[in-house]
Amino acid sequence: MIFLVGMNHKTAPIALREKFSIPDLQYQAFSAFLAGEGRAEGGSGGGIREQVVLSTCNRTEVYGSAEDPEAAMRHVVEAFANFSDEPKQIFLGHAYRRTGADAVQHLFAVTAGMDSMALGETEILGQVKNAYLKAHAAQRTSRCLNALFQRALRVGKKVRTETAIGAGKVSVASIAVDLALKIFSSLKNKRVLLIGSGQMARAVCESLIGKGVKELVVANRNTERAEGLVEEFGGRAVPFERLDEEAVSADIVISSAGTPAAFIHPDRVEKWMKRKSRTALFLIDLGVPRNIDEQVNELADAYLYNLDDLQAIAERNSCARQMAVAACQSIVEAASEQFLTWLDGAPSHSDQHHAEDKHEGK
Repeated sequence: MIFLVGMNHKTAPIALREKFSIPDLQYQAFSAFLAGEGRAEGGSGGGIREQVVLSTCNRTEVYGSAEDPEAAMRHVVEAFANFSDEPKQIFLGHAYRRTGADAVQHLFAVTAGMDSMALGETEILGQVKNAYLKAHAAQRTSRCLNALFQRALRVGKKVRTETAIGAGKVSVASIAVDLALKIFSSLKNKRVLLIGSGQMARAVCESLIGKGVKELVVANRNTERAEGLVEEFGGRAVPFERLDEEAVSADIVISSAGTPAAFIHPDRVEKWMKRKSRTALFLIDLGVPRNIDEQVNELADAYLYNLDDLQAIAERNSCARQMAVAACQSIVEAASEQFLTWLDGAPSHSDQHHAEDKHEGK
């Protein structure tokens, strides 16, 4: 049976989500723990046969298949407690667990953008695809989850083609840029320092296009990736070691680096402020875990916003998209029913060893 264990922006604040996020550096170890590899008793952890780990700024979820979903979900909870060093009760107090049709519908709704902070946002489609492809490459998926995620991706594309759920720009990145516009009225003659060069950083660059930014500077530990961004969107790429130097002349600092803990603290920002000629510094923290210590907001003329702060703006911007929810729900329900019908007629787990596993990757 298919099962799901996770938490998202609706059930937990960012302070908790960041503790239970699974960054790339932890993925292999976390996935191995789920599979029961290296355990003295051998075998699969909790009887988990297949697994996909989806960890984004707004959610961390584990999808899987198992003969005994209750045992499998208990094992997933154990994994989250183990890797976060937090008690199970903390996780359970903010988590959801679903099986069968409920788990399938949840994934389809997530991929469609119906469960996002910004209703209908487009980043989640790519994030789900990347999570699936990573699990498939690690041989963590088989016939059941391969079919589930391939269909989920098709559902995501279908709702954006046939409904108005994607009308307007309400992605996390575009909301961040819109917030900067609300603060400054105009981004003309403003200098932006972007920290990070991953998917969120790229989305920020796309949202900045046409806004009249005077200069875009991208700082990243991987200089080649930063250079790739500026080649596509313009600006300058600088080594991470020059972050402080560039921050002094920045009006806006947007950070989406994948780090295990905050690396921008009040004393560091205070030094920037003392050296900068401008009177205010606007900071947007898109990192999970957070890149910027929340106490930075207590500094005079420093204005810090994180992902939770963006939720209010997302809700205001989603009014037009709400009208498309009913049409999207119909698509999700029909696709879920079709998948479950297919699953009921699919070969049993014992038969799967004799069946060719076809990976479409679409």
